[in-house]
Amino acid sequence: MPQHNRVRDLSILAFAMTFPTVMGWLYFIVLPARADETSGVLPTVFGLAKVVQFAFPLIAAVVFYRDMLVPSRPTARGLGVGLAFGIATGAAVIGLNFAVKSANLFAGMDHKIFDWLTKLHCNTTVRYAVLAGFYAIVHSLLEEYYWRWFVFGRLRLLVPWSWAAVISGLAFMSHHVILLMHYVPDQPGYFWLAVVPLSLGVGVGGMIWAWLYQWSESLYAPWASHGLVDLAIMVVGYDLLKSLL
Repeated sequence: MPQHNRVRDLSILAFAMTFPTVMGWLYFIVLPARADETSGVLPTVFGLAKVVQFAFPLIAAVVFYRDMLVPSRPTARGLGVGLAFGIATGAAVIGLNFAVKSANLFAGMDHKIFDWLTKLHCNTTVRYAVLAGFYAIVHSLLEEYYWRWFVFGRLRLLVPWSWAAVISGLAFMSHHVILLMHYVPDQPGYFWLAVVPLSLGVGVGGMIWAWLYQWSESLYAPWASHGLVDLAIMVVGYDLLKSLL
């Protein structure tokens, strides 16, 4: 690969891997801290960030990587493994929620989540259900297209695919660290007790979905798996929020 193409590709990947984290820092930390000055701005910033994030791979593919736009034949390869992983992980997420609730470790998290939903105008049961469906079906597909099809797909052309899975998984994890730091109670030791292990779980999940994509050469398996995990997270969210919605 010519040196100028390698520099271009690394620059594109660096942007793709860091943009979600930078925007997460902006709308979970910076804007909430200046709530009086930015009233009504947060939903707009959040929406624009999502548009830029998910449009970027397609624009990059159209301009630089036309070969990525050739459609592949649909396949069910890896779907069983993806569904099994999604069900097992989703069950673990729901089980962890009940363990945490019984220990009352994350008291106050429900109000933080409800405040965020209020800013996004999704603070009713019906709107939360619509949001849950969107995240489980549409957003999970968009994230797989972004992180596995584009980021992992381009990285594996520059480094061995196993390293591409690790690097893209850690990049996928990074913006979840910001999210968890925002929601987990700001108590001594909670960063190591909750933020670190949960973030690492996200990173490992991203690596497994990259492996699924590598094996199946299709987004169906990682998408199905990711969607089930997101659905479980939204179920946990409803359990936390049901007294407030």
